[in-house]
Amino acid sequence: MPSCPKCGQQVTGDSLYCPSCGQPQPPRPPAKNRPFTPMLSRLPLGNYFKIGWDIFRQYPYGFISFGLLNLFFQVVLNAIPVLGPVGSCAISPALMMGNFIVAAKLLFGLSFWCQ
Repeated sequence: MPSCPKCGQQVTGDSLYCPSCGQPQPPRPPAKNRPFTPMLSRLPLGNYFKIGWDIFRQYPYGFISFGLLNLFFQVVLNAIPVLGPVGSCAISPALMMGNFIVAAKLLFGLSFWCQ
């Protein structure tokens, strides 16, 4: 089992962060057809902003584009009387869910492109 280069604590093979100190682990080659294991129990408490910032820094233009696209649709749809707010309520959650899915895939070490 690999160990953390900073504190020496043993780290499970698919962890992106050390459970004891929160140090990002070196990237490992992706395994084909590996089973899905939730990482929520392995996230170090108190490091959410650091982990979120690390994820944002991987693809900042993607996350900024999601935000701007959502803002654009909100402005355009809300300019349409009556049906605009309804369309806005339908499109905004889908765009925000796309943003969440990309962030979750990056957190789990997966590619955000469809495979």
